[in-house]
Amino acid sequence: MPSPPLTRARDADSTDDSHRGARRSRLAPPLGAAFALLAAAAAAVAGASGDLDASVRALRSALDRADAGAIAPARAQLDSLAAGTPRLAAPRRWLALADWRLAVLALASDTAAAARLAARGESLCGLALKLDPRDSETLSLRAGLRVTLAEAAPGSPAAATLDAAARSDLDRALSLAPRNPRAWLFQSLAVLRRPAAAGGGPRAAQGVLAKALELFASAPRDTAGAAWGWDDAYLWSGRCAMSLGDFDRACQMYSRALEINPRNAWVHRSLLPAARDSLRGGPGS
Repeated sequence: MPSPPLTRARDADSTDDSHRGARRSRLAPPLGAAFALLAAAAAAVAGASGDLDASVRALRSALDRADAGAIAPARAQLDSLAAGTPRLAAPRRWLALADWRLAVLALASDTAAAARLAARGESLCGLALKLDPRDSETLSLRAGLRVTLAEAAPGSPAAATLDAAARSDLDRALSLAPRNPRAWLFQSLAVLRRPAAAGGGPRAAQGVLAKALELFASAPRDTAGAAWGWDDAYLWSGRCAMSLGDFDRACQMYSRALEINPRNAWVHRSLLPAARDSLRGGPGS
C-alpha cells in the first residue's frame, strides 16, 4: 500500500538532510585544511616579523659602528630572510638601505665601489616595489640611491637621467605620504645635488632638512626601524652647514646626530672632529 503523503514528505526531508550532511562532510576536510594553512601562514608571518626586527637591529648596529666584520654576517642573515620570504618587501628595503649607507661612505674614496653598491640597492628597491608599489619609504630610498649613482658619475648623460628618475620617485613618495620624514630627508639630498641656479645647493637643502627634522620629532617610534633617518637628517644638516662655512652650526648638528644615535661612527670619528677643527681654524679648516 502506498505511503501517505505526510510520510513521503518526511522521508524526502530525511533524504535531503542526509545529502546535506554528506556534502558537509565532504566540504569539511578542504575547509579545515584551508583554515590550517591560513593559521600556519599567519604564524610564519609573525615569525618572519620577529626575525626581521632582530636582523634589522643587528645590521643597523654594524653599520652605525662601521664594523666591517659584523656587517657581512648581519647582511647575510637578512639576505637569508629575504630569500625565505619572497613575498615580503621589508627585508629587501633594509638591504637597500644598507647599500645606500655604504655607497655614501664609499663616494669619497672609491666611486666605482659606490656605484656598485648603489646599483645593487636600486635593484633591491625595484624588487620591493614590485611587492608593495605604494611604499613611500622604498620610493624615497630608491631616489636616494639614484642620487648617489648620479654623484658617482658627475657630468655624464646617465647622471641627468638618474636625477630625473629620482625626482619622479620623490614626487610619488611625497604624494603618497606627505608627512613621511624620510621622504623629506631624501628630497633634501636631491635638492643638495641640484645647482643653486636651479633652486638647489646646501642652503636650499637646509630648508628641506628643517622640514624633515620637524616631522621626525613628531613621528611615532615604536618598532626596531621606525626612527631610522633621524640622525641622518642632522648629519646632512651638518654637511650643508660645513659647505656654507658655518662651522659652529655644523658642530651643533653633528652633536644632535650623536644624541640620537651615539653609535654613529661616521659622525663620531670623522665629521664632528673635522667640524671642530674648522671652527678652531685647525687642520680641517
